[in-house]
Amino acid sequence: MLFRSVYGGVDALSSTFADNQAGGIFEILHGRNFTTPGAFSNEGLLDVGTGSTMTIDGAFANTGSLDINGTLVAQSLGIGATETLAGSGTIVGDVIVYGSTDPGNSPGILTVDGNYSQETGSFLNIQLGGVSSGQFDQLNVTGDILLNGTLDVTLWGGFVPRNDDIFDILNWGGSRTGSFDAVLFPTLAAGYFFEPLQWGDRSEEHTSELQSPCNL
Repeated sequence: MLFRSVYGGVDALSSTFADNQAGGIFEILHGRNFTTPGAFSNEGLLDVGTGSTMTIDGAFANTGSLDINGTLVAQSLGIGATETLAGSGTIVGDVIVYGSTDPGNSPGILTVDGNYSQETGSFLNIQLGGVSSGQFDQLNVTGDILLNGTLDVTLWGGFVPRNDDIFDILNWGGSRTGSFDAVLFPTLAAGYFFEPLQWGDRSEEHTSELQSPCNL
């Protein structure tokens, strides 16, 4: 649903809308675009659909959840301790996460065109549903990343990893600071386990991968 109020040929939202209150849902869908008239705050759910763009033309105070499958443009945004950032779209701006990041739509790829900070107590939730791109969750960051909190990996859709399957779950273009405080893996068949394969630079690409080898 696209919320739009028009009077006399003028989009009323473009001049007055500044707050999506707690319990509210603001959706921009079907390729529509919206630019706020200034600062904007979200305490509810902000949903930007595929092909749509929302631009925050000022400070963005966010204590709600974001479902971004299109493009969200903001100087910076935070995800509160009880809130979630999800979707398969692009965020243009710096992101600080105190809650949870769930890339994709079970599963999918989320892009941050900026810097990304995963703070203590937060979660990066990754679902694995296959070995091809788009079958497992991936977070791509063009800038620097700060890693804390928990990496929580789960299997999706009945997928069972095989020996030497590799999952490129996290990429960044700048520098990396820190590491996850905890990493949670799903239980595999007897003799199989996950391990981090790469936590640094590889052929000028900054990447983090998981491998499911067989421990015989």
